[in-house]
Amino acid sequence: MASNNNFQLSASLTGHEKDVRAVCFPVPGSIYTASRDCTVQAWNEASALPPTYSGNLLAQGPYSFNSLAFLPPSENRPQYPKGLVLAGSHGHTIEVCQPNADISGARVALLSGHTSNVSALSVSPNGDFAISGDWDGRAKLWNTNTWEADLELIGPDPNDKQRAIWAVLAYSNAIIMTGSADHVIRGYSLQTKREKEGELQPGVFIRTPDVVRALCRVRKHPSNAQVASAGNDFLIRLWQFNGAQVGVLRGHESFIYALDSLPTGELVSSSEDRTVRIWKDQSCIQTITHPALSIWSVSVCQKTGDFATGASDNIARIFTRDQQRTASENTLREFSESLQRSSIPQQQMDDINPNTLPGPEFIETKSGTKEGQTVMINSGNGNISVYQWSVGQNQWLLVGSVVDSSSHEVETETTTAIDSVTDGDSHAGHALGPYAVFVTLAQSNFTPVLNRIKTVNSTLSEQEATGQNSVDDSLVKLIKLLAVPILDLTDAEVVYRSLIALGNLASIPGQGDFAGQVRSASAGTWVNLAIGKSEEARVKSVGEKVLKTFAT
Repeated sequence: MASNNNFQLSASLTGHEKDVRAVCFPVPGSIYTASRDCTVQAWNEASALPPTYSGNLLAQGPYSFNSLAFLPPSENRPQYPKGLVLAGSHGHTIEVCQPNADISGARVALLSGHTSNVSALSVSPNGDFAISGDWDGRAKLWNTNTWEADLELIGPDPNDKQRAIWAVLAYSNAIIMTGSADHVIRGYSLQTKREKEGELQPGVFIRTPDVVRALCRVRKHPSNAQVASAGNDFLIRLWQFNGAQVGVLRGHESFIYALDSLPTGELVSSSEDRTVRIWKDQSCIQTITHPALSIWSVSVCQKTGDFATGASDNIARIFTRDQQRTASENTLREFSESLQRSSIPQQQMDDINPNTLPGPEFIETKSGTKEGQTVMINSGNGNISVYQWSVGQNQWLLVGSVVDSSSHEVETETTTAIDSVTDGDSHAGHALGPYAVFVTLAQSNFTPVLNRIKTVNSTLSEQEATGQNSVDDSLVKLIKLLAVPILDLTDAEVVYRSLIALGNLASIPGQGDFAGQVRSASAGTWVNLAIGKSEEARVKSVGEKVLKTFAT
């Protein structure tokens, strides 16, 4: 039986058609989700025992949404008694919506001023301002009474290829923090004298070993940490404002995308390793695996201690410690079965020799050594099962099976387009090398793909498209074009990442030089040049989509 202190599924929110990139859980019974399907939805509790939710469309546009924040009700805004929802999009704008209205009357304001994807949002505790950050390295402070951008927060060097801001945090009514791809956490005080009207310089620089994807406030921690950060090195780092690192939380096995804090002082994190993890002090005390490749977002309801997640399987989920709010038996069974059915591409693991793996007797006779420990079991007949140790349940839980993605047997429900990422998103030790899965595609379809993109953007010259210049030079120019929204951005990122893979396999001379040129040309907007084994399966899957979309 599960420990009473363990989180269990409370509800699954289904209705989005693509990845749920952001979730926001501000008050009990109301959750907001933003998706690659270009919609923002509000979910309100329809019944309590067991919890069920009904969805309502708040915003829909030509671009995907991937950041959310909630502005609570205020005496300054009596016309919005339910508060307001802010949603950032790939279209460089922020939608401000009424949460209790249908799509025809939901929009209150459309905030413009960013020059690239609005990747992060946060609202001050008193609701007087909102903070937004984008891939161009710009962060803005918005007055929530006038919806004017009162301040620009001076951040990364505009010429830095790794300047994208991935995380913003209104830590208090006077302190703002940003985290970016240049490995820096910046702190700003609204009480600081401004050197230039309309601009605010950072007063705190915390240099981190890796890119910063997530920030959250830390409460009641024995280390006296004030803020937590996470990124591509699989670690959660605990900091004080003076720049002192006072703790490191280890356990995740891939990129960490989101962090939040529970009312108890515990932390919650979500990752590319398919898990959400609960942390108390320095230890992981619970691991919740999802039937998805990526868990993009996590948000805690501070009044109940429940939290919501958004994942690449198009589903948002709510988890609770309260037995009264636990999902129905049918919903719990469906979640467990979908997890057991989920497939993990073999390329996402290290090199696997099934003959060296333990058999089923291992999980029957051996206990795990820590929460979330993962083992692969040779189940016979060439099948490899993945089990994860649950301390709370004191048993191994089946969380999926490993499949060879060189065949076409990877389940489509757990295969998704690669997320666009910025410079520096590579695993240590992965080289920019050829991948056999793309050889045939590269040889037969490389030129048609380039020519098709040329027709989409008339500014690409005939010389660039036909390769009369060097292949390197032509590709670099294509990447420059793809760094702006000339296409639907979901397709653009797929094209970009696939071009990199195709380029690697086209035996381009001097691959190292090519990598450098692309990194420079992309201006830090879409880079994960070192497409390692962990992504090979997904690279293959999106390649088929690219060829279908752009080579016909």
